[in-house]
Amino acid sequence: MLPQEFLQRWQSQRATVFQVDLLLRISEALEESPECLGAAIVGSFAKGSADRVSDLDLIIFCTEGSGEALLSRVCAEVPEVFLAFEGSHGPGSPFREFILYNFTSVEVHVIAPSTTFTLKQPYVKVVDRSGVLLARASNKVAPGRGELVPYRHGDKWLPWELFNCIKWLPRGEVAAAREYLVKLGRAIEAKAEHDG
Repeated sequence: MLPQEFLQRWQSQRATVFQVDLLLRISEALEESPECLGAAIVGSFAKGSADRVSDLDLIIFCTEGSGEALLSRVCAEVPEVFLAFEGSHGPGSPFREFILYNFTSVEVHVIAPSTTFTLKQPYVKVVDRSGVLLARASNKVAPGRGELVPYRHGDKWLPWELFNCIKWLPRGEVAAAREYLVKLGRAIEAKAEHDG
């Protein structure tokens, strides 16, 4: 169950009510799923810096072989999807990222026991049935914006990358958006040259 302090903080913020309500629905689905060994929220909500357009970032640890089914169960709670993107951290460890019509976004990463994955700081426990969060946790801090690799997933993920830049602009992070867009342009050019 989500810590009371976490809920009180974010439920009292009008700007983040949508994300917190969604997180509560997802949390309930995870608590009812025996395939979920543990789950944590990471990103800006864990850091305490979330705002109206912040991602809801979830890391979910599953039993072997249940990754796709658990991901589907969680994603069924996500409303009003404008665009969806998917990928994998390895066999049985799928992820999906969504841009919603209300200009928020959701990332759901499901990790199988056989997949090497470290839970970086900070994180907030959502579910922990078997001590998996502590077993997977590291003292390392999650990578910052400057460590993002542009164009890692090619054209298919361009809307996601541009969406992130758009979110940075109203926060006054113009330099970060500009810097990322320059890196993105260079990565696209490099790929075009490589493909000939």
